[in-house]
Amino acid sequence: TCPIASISKRYHESCKHELDMYRSLFGRGVKRTKCLSQGASACVYEIPLEENVIE
Repeated sequence: TCPIASISKRYHESCKHELDMYRSLFGRGVKRTKCLSQGASACVYEIPLEENVIE
């Protein structure tokens, strides 16, 4: 289960912060394609291979 899911149903900005975290780790090209707070069964992210570098 997602530790952010219960919070994100009320505070959608928590999902933005999660996306920002993944972008800071893996690059600006990270995209969220599905989101629990919007009715999906899980949050799904796409991480481009060419930007998949942790600095």
